[in-house]
Amino acid sequence: MLTQVIETVVRHRRDLDPYERKWEAARAAVASEREARSSTRDGKTIEDTLSSMTEGQLRDLLKRVPEMTVRRALNAGAKRSSS
Repeated sequence: MLTQVIETVVRHRRDLDPYERKWEAARAAVASEREARSSTRDGKTIEDTLSSMTEGQLRDLLKRVPEMTVRRALNAGAKRSSS
C-alpha cells in the first residue's frame, strides 16, 4: 500500500508543483517575518525592549495581547515553575 502511494506521488509530481511554490513562498514569508521580529530596527532584542519598559508600559502591552495567548503563556510558566 505504501509503495502504491509513493508511486502515485512520484508519477503525479508535476501536479504538486503549484502547491510547492505556494508553500515555499509562505515559508519564506514566515522566515522573513520571524527574522524581522527577532530584533527591532536599532538591534535590540525583544527581551531588551521588554526589560527597558516600565511596569505601566508592560501592563498596557499585556492588555493588547489576546486573552488566549496570555492564558497559554501563564500555563506554560506554571508548568515550568512546577518542574
